[in-house]
Amino acid sequence: MTSRFDRGRQDRPTRPGRVKGRRPAIEQRQRGTHRRKLVDAAEEVFNTYGYYDASIVKITEAASVAQGTFYVYFRSKKEIFDEVVADLNRRVRHAMSEAARGATSRLEAERLGFAGFFRFTTEHRRSIG
Repeated sequence: MTSRFDRGRQDRPTRPGRVKGRRPAIEQRQRGTHRRKLVDAAEEVFNTYGYYDASIVKITEAASVAQGTFYVYFRSKKEIFDEVVADLNRRVRHAMSEAARGATSRLEAERLGFAGFFRFTTEHRRSIG
């Protein structure tokens, strides 16, 4: 049995160009932007305050998003911390592979990769140290 509020919803057509159950591309991009802003802000907040003194309020303020937006993407401070660590891992591996891209031998690739690693860690000293 449907309530008087639900009557007719099943028969209501979707807006033109919109697939039922899917968000338009602009909303998807905005969602990705909010998540990226939260991860970047969390990295800064963790760097500044440390894990224990960092808070979801500080992260959302730094990201300039509402507190409720945080919970759309993450369940807890630990979850966003794990995402920050995974993001740094991806970025350092990318820096190493980009640095080693032009190598002509395995030894040169290792040397260039390590140079890329040290360059990345120098540029992101606060995040890693």
